[in-house]
Amino acid sequence: MPHLVDLCFAQSLKHFRKLKAFSQTELSKRANVNRTFISMLERGTRKPSLQVVIFIAEALDMKASELVLHVEQMISLREKADLETAKTAVLQEKASETHR
Repeated sequence: MPHLVDLCFAQSLKHFRKLKAFSQTELSKRANVNRTFISMLERGTRKPSLQVVIFIAEALDMKASELVLHVEQMISLREKADLETAKTAVLQEKASETHR
């Protein structure tokens, strides 16, 4: 199962690729990587090297730091959502214990 970082990178990559209206083929040509590799990155099944992150960011007309920042923000949002879900579950369990 992909790690949270891989999933967030996947979502960020797909988000920015679609913002540019690039196909996976177009992005792969611009970044000089294989199209199937782009597909695997977007599914979170492969991890990019730093060099590939830089090539992809350049192909998307952005800095690698901007892409990484977006990934970090996605991770933070997911972690907050997971925490809220856990809090809600605990509160619901306590409420059901009270009614027993």
